[in-house]
Amino acid sequence: MRRTLVSSAIGVVMVGATLTPAAAADPIAQPSTLQAGEPQQRRLATAPPGTETARRCQDASALPTTPADGKRGRAAHVTGTLRSTVRFVSLPAGAEDDGSLAKATDTGIGTGRSGIHVTGTVGDGPHGGKGDGTGDFDFYRLRARAGQTITAKITKGSVDAALTLYDASGQVLAGADDSAGTLAPTLISKAAGTGTYYLMVAGSGTRPQDPSDSGSGNGVSSEGAYTLSLSAAVPHTRYHAVHLRAGDVVGAAVDGSPDKVAIYGPDGTEDEGSTGDVAHHHPASSPLPSGRISLDDVAAEDGWYCVAVSGDTRGSYRLRLLATRPRLEGTGDEQTIFLDFDGARIDPSVFASSGLPVTPGLRTTSPLSAFLDAWGLPASAEKPLADAITADVRRRLRTDLAAGGINKRFGVRVLSSEHDADPGAAKNVDRVVIGGTIEETDLPTLGVTSSIDPGDFDTSDTSIVLLDLLSGPADDTISLNHYMKPTSDRITFISTVVSNLVSHEIGHALGNWHTATDGTSTLMDNDSTFLGTGPDGIGGTADDDVPQSFGTDAFTDADGLTGVEDTAVRTAYALSR
Repeated sequence: MRRTLVSSAIGVVMVGATLTPAAAADPIAQPSTLQAGEPQQRRLATAPPGTETARRCQDASALPTTPADGKRGRAAHVTGTLRSTVRFVSLPAGAEDDGSLAKATDTGIGTGRSGIHVTGTVGDGPHGGKGDGTGDFDFYRLRARAGQTITAKITKGSVDAALTLYDASGQVLAGADDSAGTLAPTLISKAAGTGTYYLMVAGSGTRPQDPSDSGSGNGVSSEGAYTLSLSAAVPHTRYHAVHLRAGDVVGAAVDGSPDKVAIYGPDGTEDEGSTGDVAHHHPASSPLPSGRISLDDVAAEDGWYCVAVSGDTRGSYRLRLLATRPRLEGTGDEQTIFLDFDGARIDPSVFASSGLPVTPGLRTTSPLSAFLDAWGLPASAEKPLADAITADVRRRLRTDLAAGGINKRFGVRVLSSEHDADPGAAKNVDRVVIGGTIEETDLPTLGVTSSIDPGDFDTSDTSIVLLDLLSGPADDTISLNHYMKPTSDRITFISTVVSNLVSHEIGHALGNWHTATDGTSTLMDNDSTFLGTGPDGIGGTADDDVPQSFGTDAFTDADGLTGVEDTAVRTAYALSR
């Protein structure tokens, strides 16, 4: 039975991915250093709406900055110390079977202690790989008060772990499955009310269908030992303010004791919070800083932004920040997107930072025409299908974003191999290969991109959307044939789905992360909404969903990020000229 598609940090993949840290440039030249808390003359122009974070941001000290990134941007360093109200105690490993709410190990948190360290093993229970194979889960019970933050961290171990937080009724409240650049996730969630909560440790990509039934898993994922740090407290947070212009590309990197770094917009909204090193997925040419944890953002408006550093462990930290402008802005050059339907010679190693297993060496991919027969289309459909895909991509990248009026310097060219000469290695050309198979490329994916690149600092990205699964047998729910009937408009359905995937991968190349499966459908969603079959479940009919577009949606917890991502802003400013 084919496994359900899940997503990696870049692209849609069929299996959990191993992330290998990549080198990232440290761009901050001649930084000034400020001890956290030293007074600076700064106030927000207006007070953001009424959260505690917003009030703290209003009073934050401004970061002094110096020219950096070739004087296109500004950089700052700040050092500080976090206090901690958590006193950790060590617990023995929980006794199996601890794979459900009722069988959870009691941590004592909230009834006499505030934090614990515990070792455990995913896979040693009766439902693990040596048992019935439905999947092993380790549950831990704790109490928290309203306003406290529950922090769970895998601090070491051999398992590719995932963390899930449940309330007392078994509803999922939060999850973390891989923080960027590491297989050791961190979950941070504020308790909405006083009560009992449950933290589950499992292999990546797995959850029980029923948290009250330890045997309700859907199979074995990664197994191995781990060390868990778990607390419920009000973590210490330090706030630092920086004034940004609309379109500023911002990177903040933190080393030391903190668990999370976040940036808040002028209205107090969390633009992005990170518990991993997002710079792991940036191209080598990106100037944004890398650290133990880091974030990236693109300012949507002029104003004061607030960077918050927090954690449940006492210790010092070093924050580095860079605010710069998109790569092509002011050059007069446009980014070109070349859609290659003709088959290509491609080296899968360009996708190494995605976490996919890659085998270096040039591979030849099949063209779009090789898949027409499997979709029930004649050879004469090649040009209409390629033209429809191109038109959809152009609409998303040119018409929609231009109409949004986000960026007055916006510009992009979308070319197609159906009508335009191959630009080869010309500068400022992102190539999207549309065709090929898993067997040809050894890439277990529907689509993948070479980097996530806010500001478009690498103007020669490579992406690929493979077509073998999409054109497979009709009994496979991944295949578009599963959703087409004799009444289906096949070219319209196939072109919409493929252009959704192509635009999704281009979105990564222009700096966007995955967004959540939460009922809001956008191009960067981390689910199967790209199919857009509508209420009747049949593709190519009148009730098909509106084709996806860039927009505003919450980050998915699968990437270790929190907050609200404006993918239209990120994309529009990446395409500055």
